[in-house]
Amino acid sequence: MTRTTPPTLPANPLEAIQLLRKVRDQLKESDASEIADAFATMLANYEATGGAEPLDRAFRLVPACGQEGWAARERRALRDAALVEVWHRFYAALKPTGAAKMIARDIARVSQISRIPPDSRSAALAEIYRLSAGSTLGQRQILSIFKRLRAECAVKGLISLRTFSLRNDATTLKRT
Repeated sequence: MTRTTPPTLPANPLEAIQLLRKVRDQLKESDASEIADAFATMLANYEATGGAEPLDRAFRLVPACGQEGWAARERRALRDAALVEVWHRFYAALKPTGAAKMIARDIARVSQISRIPPDSRSAALAEIYRLSAGSTLGQRQILSIFKRLRAECAVKGLISLRTFSLRNDATTLKRT
């Protein structure tokens, strides 16, 4: 179903809270009970303060002291996933250390040109550069991202723990 007109946004705070309550009720009626419960709890926390607490804080969108915001965390997660995808798609024959070196070199090259060539590798590297907030990534940083994601996969049971060696991986990272 395509929408032809943009949605009408609430004109005042009362309409906005009523809309949020409707969303809560519709979530409760759907099959997404876990999501509905979380949303209902966040909305109840907001309503309990009578609107004194900002909505973004009630919904935990504002980071606590010393934490980073959701946008930065999301951008980093997207960047890390894109790095792994680029490694597997374009540098699959290389081990993590070699791939990190080549990817760092290629991202630095992409960052220096204003118009990205139309090939998919350059476009993916440019996306990683954009997700890195316009800074190039070094070989050590890329390698540490690969190792961290590999460790997370080992903990989740997605790769065999026999092929994962924290000592060897840390030694490789220390030498580069």
